[in-house]
Amino acid sequence: MDYLETRNHELRKRRLMMVDGNLTLNSQTVEGGASARVHRDGYWGFAATPASDATSMEHNKAQAKRNAQAMARFGPKAAQALPGGNYRGRHAFQGRPALSQSECVERMSALHAWCKQRFSDLRSTRFLLQDEHHSKAVTNSNGADAFRPARSRCCSTVFRRAH
Repeated sequence: MDYLETRNHELRKRRLMMVDGNLTLNSQTVEGGASARVHRDGYWGFAATPASDATSMEHNKAQAKRNAQAMARFGPKAAQALPGGNYRGRHAFQGRPALSQSECVERMSALHAWCKQRFSDLRSTRFLLQDEHHSKAVTNSNGADAFRPARSRCCSTVFRRAH
């Protein structure tokens, strides 16, 4: 095997919806998976699974190796420059810290109250808050072992006024 790269990815999602001051949606999910990429004899092999335990990762590595070997049946291929580098460590998260569940509900309630006070003819409000947290870990046969967290937040608002 010329090169091996593994990745683990975890995605945590939170969605809150408030309609007319009432919390109508409160969901949290966790998804994830793992993949392996192998370069052998000029060909790439890839395998992925929604599980990220050690057994699944070993299966991914073996399958990626078999996939690269299957591609090698097409004959010799010119050498390619392979990924370099061997960064080791954790990347620092540079964004804002996550809001707690109660902080999210409090902010949405305060926004609803402000809108009702500010706009006397307002018939309805709807607020949606979505939050995602991605964690990615990458290792490779060059010695790299890196971890990177990332967070994104999205809010949307719908107002209905009386006609």
